[in-house]
Amino acid sequence: MVNDATKSYIVIDDYKVASTKKLSPNFMAKDFRCGHCGTLVLNEDLLNRLEKLVSNIGPIKIIQGYRCPDFNKVIESYEDSPHVKGEAADFIINSKLNGFETFLKTKDIFNHIGFNQFRSNRKSSYIHVDVGEKPLYWLSYYDDYLKKRVYIYFNTLDHMIAAMKKDKQHDWFSVVI
Repeated sequence: MVNDATKSYIVIDDYKVASTKKLSPNFMAKDFRCGHCGTLVLNEDLLNRLEKLVSNIGPIKIIQGYRCPDFNKVIESYEDSPHVKGEAADFIINSKLNGFETFLKTKDIFNHIGFNQFRSNRKSSYIHVDVGEKPLYWLSYYDDYLKKRVYIYFNTLDHMIAAMKKDKQHDWFSVVI
């Protein structure tokens, strides 16, 4: 574990260890390791909040956790992404909740939450969470005309919901997670 005065991290460089080590009641190290190099860097507060989320909504499946800087460049994400710091995770669920209901339950535990449509299936989505302190919410989708992912940021949930209601291109309230 690594400490930076206020934050504790789990760091695993060994691929075999990251493949088998249990981190918490509901998560294994392999759930969060980099898909490129297999290394794991994980903020313990993120892990604890995700455990709390599981107790509120049921099992979640991490689709992306830590990203090494090289992998982050390959997928053209921004350099200072919380994924590169081990402070973010993207997840899906298998439950009766739709994407928006999941988002609402997630906001009780996290301040930084992204509601993201998949590029390949616009009726399906995933949630991004990270350990940022100030409230920040966003909607994200892939724009075929611009040929890139678009992010729309909001400081309040009310502003985000108002934008979702006005959006005629995306049915944010019925996408599944």
